[in-house]
Parts: sequence; structure tokens; C-alpha cells
Amino acid sequence: MSASDEKRASRIAAYHPVGDLAVDAERAQLRAWSVTTVLAMYDGMDQYFGCAPVNSAEAGKMQEQTSATEPATATASAGGTA
Repeated sequence: MSASDEKRASRIAAYHPVGDLAVDAERAQLRAWSVTTVLAMYDGMDQYFGCAPVNSAEAGKMQEQTSATEPATATASAGGTA
């Protein structure tokens, strides 16, 4: 059996309702959920696959930018569901 025979493809996804992207508050809420979800998925996969390290300063900056553009009403529900 060759190495290519041992490989398996897979997909990992996180779904979230999109809403109306023309509305600033909804777009900010989706952005906050997206950043949080991508970082959580990356951290979760790292323990299995040893992903390249994330520049924590860059990740923190992304979260700060998301929080700065997010309206107060979207903050409480930014966690969403995966």
C-alpha cells in the first residue's frame, strides 16, 4: 500500500445564520463570531495536527478590531452556535 492510499480527506465546518450583511450591526456580529470561531477551531485542531503557530499578537489585534466595530447589542450574542 502506498502513502497516497493511506490519506483520507475530511471537512470541518462551522455554520451560523448570516442575516443581512447590509446592516452594520449584523455584519459586526457575524465578524465577531467568525473571528472567535476560526481561532477556536484552529486551537482545537492544533492538538491533533500541530498547526503552525498563530501569531498571538496578530490574533489579539483581530479580536480587538472586531470588538471595536461591534455594537453593544451584538456583544452579548457574539458566541453564537457552532
